Amino acid sequence: MQLALTKFLKNAPLLAGAFFLLFTFPSCKEGQSETATWITSEPDKPVAETSPETDESTASKPNTTSGQEVRFLSYNLKNYLTMRRGKEYLPKPENEIKAAVALMARQKPDILGICEIGTKEDLLDLQRRLKNAGIDLPHYEHTGGRDKVRHLGLLSRYPIVETNSQSELSYEMNGENWIISRGILDATVETEKGNQLRLLGVHLKSKREINQADQELIRQNEARLLRNHMDAILEEDSTNELLNILSQIDRKNVEVASVSIKGNVIDSIEALAEYVKADLIVSSAKPISKDETLYLGKIAGRLVKDTNIPVL
Repeated sequence: MQLALTKFLKNAPLLAGAFFLLFTFPSCKEGQSETATWITSEPDKPVAETSPETDESTASKPNTTSGQEVRFLSYNLKNYLTMRRGKEYLPKPENEIKAAVALMARQKPDILGICEIGTKEDLLDLQRRLKNAGIDLPHYEHTGGRDKVRHLGLLSRYPIVETNSQSELSYEMNGENWIISRGILDATVETEKGNQLRLLGVHLKSKREINQADQELIRQNEARLLRNHMDAILEEDSTNELLNILSQIDRKNVEVASVSIKGNVIDSIEALAEYVKADLIVSSAKPISKDETLYLGKIAGRLVKDTNIPVL
């Protein structure tokens, strides 16, 4: 999962403006050791039949490590808030709210990630309407950034056990300090079976031109802030995983240092071996391939061929 997300973010400045990303963390309980998978599911009915705004929703189902199915819906509410509409400041029209709620309720999400929600009170209003429609999502996270009108929200059937949302991340552009427009929503939920899902939500600067700066450059900088945030998550997760593995090993009084490295696997191993002046590299020979005629996997094979250091 980490590798896939890293590749996904490689060209972060080119990403769409509003989206949610998801990490899955296997439970520590016994018998739940497989990596979680992500499956895209078709809606129950064609979404376009309900509302002209339905192209802004995405429903997906990750299968957690224990086989438990979780339904996640991402939706752009298109200004579920009070703003100037014509000559007056008014909330989102009631007919548009009802159409959006009906669409979301029909998808029956366990977790709902939304953008362009207004205040926390607006989010709670949506939560109440969904409950009246049969979708009870009692746990929520609400965050924003420089834009004090449009925010990000998360509603969940599962308890939110940790949050690390970012509202004040900044970057320098044209000699000035800019705060990310709508922040980064970062929340971890835990299912009944103890599986943790970490969700990140962003809504980058729109393509609407502004006088103060180039909107495309703003989006690129905000996307880089997201990538930096995700890199930190991946590094922390990798480090914790290494420490967990080392804690289960009898080191025989041998000092062991764990290092999490970002980049090409072969190049990183060779660079680290050279840096610590290693006399021997120990690598698992097990290949990822299902071809049982192969003894050495791609990584071990490349190390044997390319490095001048003995490989065991």
